[in-house]
Amino acid sequence: MEILDDRAYLTPPDNEADKVYECYFCDSAIYEGEDCYMIDSLVYCERCINKHFKIIAEKPDIEGYLADLEYHDTK
Repeated sequence: MEILDDRAYLTPPDNEADKVYECYFCDSAIYEGEDCYMIDSLVYCERCINKHFKIIAEKPDIEGYLADLEYHDTK
């Protein structure tokens, strides 16, 4: 009689978002798909930017950053 190991089949897939940045003020993780802002190449989470200086901030190009990481991973 053959014994089947179905444990790997029953475990859920790992669907967690990847950490992309870390907030300069509060050091909280900023995950893929979350809003974040960049001022002078420093990254801030949305909560900190709303407290401090949202007027002069610009959104970073996360899609371009991730595509660049994937390009370097395939080399």
